[in-house]
Amino acid sequence: MGQIIKRGERTWQVKIFIGRDANRKQKFHRKTIHGTKRDAQRYLTAARREMDLGVFVEPTTMSLDEYIKRWLRDAARPRVSSRTADGYKSILDRYIGPALGHERLDRIQPLDIQEVYGQMQARGLSARVVRHTHSALHNALKQAVKWDCSLGTLQTL
Repeated sequence: MGQIIKRGERTWQVKIFIGRDANRKQKFHRKTIHGTKRDAQRYLTAARREMDLGVFVEPTTMSLDEYIKRWLRDAARPRVSSRTADGYKSILDRYIGPALGHERLDRIQPLDIQEVYGQMQARGLSARVVRHTHSALHNALKQAVKWDCSLGTLQTL
């Protein structure tokens, strides 16, 4: 189910029922579309099709920094030694946090990550450091996909 609500001149809100939460409260995905009603209808149709196929992922407002803190606490620390978890935290805080930490998790693209790796190499960091950074970030994002944290295109990493 979904509906299109006029919000202003050439502005529409698409509202789609996505289920119920743990307390049985209805949950909706809302998206503002700037353009024609036909643009809003196209978005609604595409989103409903993705829901029917089971691939619809609702975007999240969580930043990469917030997610990494959660991943370290809930997934990495219980599974690896404290020294390894501290190493993950250190490397992600040092190299990924300043470049991408403020970005919303659902807006990070593979090319953004590749750019960070390129900048690390340009600064003269060893391939080993870049590889360890990639390994830590890859593990974190792989878990985000399992947790369904709405990564959009990052699911291909």
